[in-house]
Amino acid sequence: MIAAVVLLCICGFFAFVALQAIGSVRPAAGANGYRPSRSWHFAAGSTAWGMRTSLHILNPGDGEARSTIKYLLSGEGPVRKDVVVPARSGVLVDCMGHLGGRELTFGMSIDADRPVVVSREMYNLSPGFAASSIEQGMGAPSSEWYFAEGATSDTRRTIVFILNDGSSPAQVTVEELDNSGESNQTTIPLDPGRSYVLDAASVFPTSGDVSFALSSDEPIYAERYFETAYQGLRVGCCTPGSPGLRKSTDLIIPTDALLWRVEIVNPGSAGSSVELQYHLTTGTRKTKPFDVEGYSRKVVSFDDEVLGPGEDARGKVGLVTVSVVRGNDVAAESTSFGSSSECWVWASIGRESRRADDGPVYLPVVNNPCFRQNIIVANDQERTVNTTVVGVSASGKSHTERNTELKAGQCLSATSLRTNSPLAWNEVTIPNSENVEWSVVSSRAFNCLTADKASIAFASNRSTVIGANTTANKVALTFDVEGDPQAAKAILDQLKNIQAPATFFVLGEFAQSHPELVRRMAKEGHELGNLTYAHTSYLSSNSTIVSGLERTDAAVSKAAGVSTKPYMRLPYGSMSSSLLWAVNRAGYVSVSWNVDPMEWTSLPPEQVVSNTMGEMKPGSIILLYALSAQREEQELPMLIKAIRDSGMEIAPLSEVLFLGH
Repeated sequence: MIAAVVLLCICGFFAFVALQAIGSVRPAAGANGYRPSRSWHFAAGSTAWGMRTSLHILNPGDGEARSTIKYLLSGEGPVRKDVVVPARSGVLVDCMGHLGGRELTFGMSIDADRPVVVSREMYNLSPGFAASSIEQGMGAPSSEWYFAEGATSDTRRTIVFILNDGSSPAQVTVEELDNSGESNQTTIPLDPGRSYVLDAASVFPTSGDVSFALSSDEPIYAERYFETAYQGLRVGCCTPGSPGLRKSTDLIIPTDALLWRVEIVNPGSAGSSVELQYHLTTGTRKTKPFDVEGYSRKVVSFDDEVLGPGEDARGKVGLVTVSVVRGNDVAAESTSFGSSSECWVWASIGRESRRADDGPVYLPVVNNPCFRQNIIVANDQERTVNTTVVGVSASGKSHTERNTELKAGQCLSATSLRTNSPLAWNEVTIPNSENVEWSVVSSRAFNCLTADKASIAFASNRSTVIGANTTANKVALTFDVEGDPQAAKAILDQLKNIQAPATFFVLGEFAQSHPELVRRMAKEGHELGNLTYAHTSYLSSNSTIVSGLERTDAAVSKAAGVSTKPYMRLPYGSMSSSLLWAVNRAGYVSVSWNVDPMEWTSLPPEQVVSNTMGEMKPGSIILLYALSAQREEQELPMLIKAIRDSGMEIAPLSEVLFLGH
């Protein structure tokens, strides 16, 4: 049972990393973490392997910020793109669009004329693949990087991304460390302004769990992409590592984690004696000693290590301090697994203590139902402290404040704000009169196969969906958009005024003729699905329909910068078993409906509302059309009011399907 939960949770891997360089390569104040900086770096980015990469650039200041993104490619010169971010606003950048639609791997450097906060989202659009992570950028390079978790085997692999953004060539040594007491090395020459991708399985012979250590004669940036296979899915996440070894380091453990462990790597020839001190929420601390041999790694499971055999440690550990008693300094990393009902994984890279005395921190809000975002504040003192967490939306219209007493070693987990804006953030402040550590974590649910949309149906082995089996009072509005641009515009106007999300199934011909409306749909936070290319598609052969899906997806991607995958439907919803098999292989789920208010028969708006309310239940998918501007202006406000008055919430299709898994 435990192993199954862990494997399931890996599918939801999301990692937050708080980095602070040591030695001679310390970053400037505020250069790392979730505080604004003028310089940000990412060693990893990809539009290859079915991956997509985007950047979230947040400008919390009162003046316009001009940023330059420099894409550093492995085999050619840099590609530069300028991005202007208005004051107190954010911009979402599609990297594939910047790179002309090419399939590439790359690193990125972002420089701005005023402090901004930049995070990177990587995800995969293909069914059967669950890869997604949102990471904050790195502010400073290091000549050492350590990854405590990694593997080289048939079912799991580690890819190391290396970026040299300096002006001098770098000689980078990558060392693989297992539990044999020996190390394997390879050396990589890396020209300035270049990135390098190392697939560890093709370089190192070990098959199993390993750690990695990187050293360079010039400061570099490094990230690790870790991938595993589970029940036909390839799942993975990309995250930076520890930029140096430490004598003592802290790891924050979310108190609602079901399982957790600490991984320690000792890259030196001599052994290390290490003590793990568990800060318990009861106000006490327990210490456990461990030996880590030279050139090896140690994995400490928390099943019985904290309170003893048979005792449940869940909710009783907030912090773990890793201290070297004697021997080599080490790098440490913790991995926490959530419950089977709400599955998530959080990794914490060991770091020195950081205090909340440098102003607010900023957490980008991801308006996707498969992310559970939290601000975590941990008290590393031996006494109770008072903390305040304040969340403010980008528009300033939403405001939350939470005042809480934290016992020694306790963590506060505050859910971040959600807004109807496609890009916003939380502003978190903690009184600097108290010594508390802070951290920010976003959790990813297991069922989400893509980051821009939740491919719940694929994860549930469903090739078609007609609604969600849930008790949650949420329903989805879906519109088939075929011909009348004024009707589509009227729908968008009404949804904007009423603040309601929807999913638009767009005909390819419409997307080509009216790209500005498709662009607006995506910009205003609505999901986009595929209605094939022409209205008569349902009369075509299977291969023609699939070809039409591809043409439509290309038209929508060109107009709005997003894919229609994985959602499609045919006009009239006609699907044979052979066609269903064909569209599934093309990466789509057929989305039908369980509420048809017969709007297409030109019933009076009042009757459409009555029909909807008579059929609607929790998890319903409601079928609507873009018929005429006059009708939408009259009918849509009436319908949405009736739905909300009944106690139902209108939610994105992805969220409704997620609830039904």
